[in-house]
Amino acid sequence: MQHLLALLLVVLLAGATNRAEAESGKPTTIVFVCLHGSVKSQVAAAHFNRIARERGLPVVAVSRGIAVDNEIPTVIREGLAGDAGQ
Repeated sequence: MQHLLALLLVVLLAGATNRAEAESGKPTTIVFVCLHGSVKSQVAAAHFNRIARERGLPVVAVSRGIAVDNEIPTVIREGLAGDAGQ
């Protein structure tokens, strides 16, 4: 689901980024926000940046949280580690 949202945002921003910004070489920055800032927004930003880079689009995403965690929760970290091994 996050991958599809990131792709949709890339497509929308590709149309919305004006020509002057593209020619200036300065990328447009968008922000993905989730409650804790430790997983969902980071994953979405990573997918978005990969897709934008593959398409040569002048946009970059960053992630932020509202009530930021000091570290990634153990259950999330273990789940991500399991996904990396696939």
